[in-house]
Amino acid sequence: MIIKSFLGERNVSPPRSIPDNALAAALDVDIDNAGILLQRPGYGLAQSVSITAAYTTYDGISYIVSGGTLCRVGEGLSLTGTTDTNATEFCDYSRHLFTNDGLQVHDGVVVNLNVPTPLIPTLTATAGALPAGTYSALVTNISPDGLMSGVSPIVSINLPSGGGITVTPNIDAGFTPKVWMTEAYNDERTGGEVFYDASGAILPAMSVNSDSFPDAADKMEFFDSRLCVASQFGSYTVLWFSHRNHFHLFDRAAGFVVVPGKIECMKALSSALVIATSTEIVATDLLSLTKVADYGVPTGRSMVKLPDSDSLLIHTHRGECSYPPFQNLTDKKVSHPPGLNCSVAIVHQRGIQQFVVLNDGEGAAFNKSR
Repeated sequence: MIIKSFLGERNVSPPRSIPDNALAAALDVDIDNAGILLQRPGYGLAQSVSITAAYTTYDGISYIVSGGTLCRVGEGLSLTGTTDTNATEFCDYSRHLFTNDGLQVHDGVVVNLNVPTPLIPTLTATAGALPAGTYSALVTNISPDGLMSGVSPIVSINLPSGGGITVTPNIDAGFTPKVWMTEAYNDERTGGEVFYDASGAILPAMSVNSDSFPDAADKMEFFDSRLCVASQFGSYTVLWFSHRNHFHLFDRAAGFVVVPGKIECMKALSSALVIATSTEIVATDLLSLTKVADYGVPTGRSMVKLPDSDSLLIHTHRGECSYPPFQNLTDKKVSHPPGLNCSVAIVHQRGIQQFVVLNDGEGAAFNKSR
C-alpha cells in the first residue's frame, strides 16, 4: 500500500507544519521514503480469508463469517468452522451467540431457531369409540433440536353419534408433527378448551398465538430475557420480541412495537432497549417508545456499551453522545463529517481506553460554522 499523505489524529508533527499532500511522522505507523506502509514490528499475517461479517461477544469470543461458514476464532487466529450461515448481524448473552438468520450457538452446539408453524390439518371422521360431540384439533412442529413451534390454525369436527377421528397434518420437511386435541364439547361449549397430546400432556400456553422466527430479520439484540429482532416494512420497522427464554417463539399478535424509520442500531441497557434510526433515537421497555434525541445515526454500528457501566456512547449525525442521560459531548467542541457508514468500538491499548469511530468521511458536519 502506498500512502500519499497521512493526516490522522496521531500525527506527531504540529498540524500547521504539515504541507498539503505531504507525509507526516506518526506514532505506530512506519512509512518508508517511497510512501509505502511497512508492516508493524512483531506482527505477521495469520489468516488470509474473505470475511463478510465479524462479531466479538461481551465475554471476548470472536466469530467471523467466511465463505458462508460461521467460524469461531481461536488462539493464534485459528478458525473452527461451526455451521453454514448467511448472517450479517449478531447479538449475544451469557455465552450464547444469536444470528439474524435464526441460529443459536453455545459452546460449539448449534440450535436452529427457525421452527415453522404448521398449516391447518385435515380432520376425517372414521369408525371408533369416541363419544358424540364436537372435537377441535391443532398441530405443532417439533424440530430436530427438540424445539416446539407455535400452533397451527384450529380445526373442528362434529361426531353426531360418536366414532373416531383421523388427523392428517401438513408435513414440513425435517420436522415432526405433533397432534393436540380437545375432549368432546357440546353446542353450549361445555368443555373442550384444553388441548391434549396422545400422552395426556397439556398444550403449553406459550405456543398459543406464537409464530416462528421473523422473516427478513435485520438488526437484533438481547433484552429482558428476550431475543429482539427488527424487520423493516417500507417507512417503518417492526421490532419483534420473543417469549422470555424461548427464543424461537414470537407472538405475532402482541409481541412487537413499531418504530418509525429504519432501525440502524440497537443496544440493551438494564432498563431499556435503546434504538437508533437515521432520524431519531428512542428507548423502549417493549411496551412503549420514549424519544431520546430528535436526530439519528449513520448506517452501521453506531453504539457501544461502556465496560462495567450501564451506559452507551453513540456516534450520531451531530457528533458523539452518551446515554443515559442523553448528552451531546462534542457539538460545541469538534466539527467533523458524520459519515454515511460507521463503526464504533471501545479500544484498550497500553492502559488507555478510547472510544474509536471509523467512518467513510462523507456527509457535512452540522456545526461546521462554529
